[in-house]
Amino acid sequence: MLWFNVKAIGAMALFLKSKEGDFAMKKHKYSRDLIKKIRDESSLVDIASNFLSLRRTSGWTRDYIGLCPFHQERHPSFRIVVEKKIFCCYGCGVFGDVFDFIMRINRFSFVESVKYLGKRSGIL
Repeated sequence: MLWFNVKAIGAMALFLKSKEGDFAMKKHKYSRDLIKKIRDESSLVDIASNFLSLRRTSGWTRDYIGLCPFHQERHPSFRIVVEKKIFCCYGCGVFGDVFDFIMRINRFSFVESVKYLGKRSGIL
């Protein structure tokens, strides 16, 4: 029979529930509204096109596709869904929003990506 420390499990659950955005707000006084405004003002297509070649998909969707910058490939599996402001790669499984893209491509923390995108969009 296994015995667990109830306080340790509760602390771990609280740690796992907290998100990086909450950490950024507490440590650097970024409000949820400011982070949302930066996310809304930052164009994922414009930012990603600085790092890779994108082309618009044909049809009724306004998505963009290209070669994934996070793994080697010859056929494009990286997609930006403009309507939802997210990206995903069907090859390596990476997905996220504009903050996640900057964090992965530049190896930034969440706080660094908020600062970078805030300065880039003129909000900070």
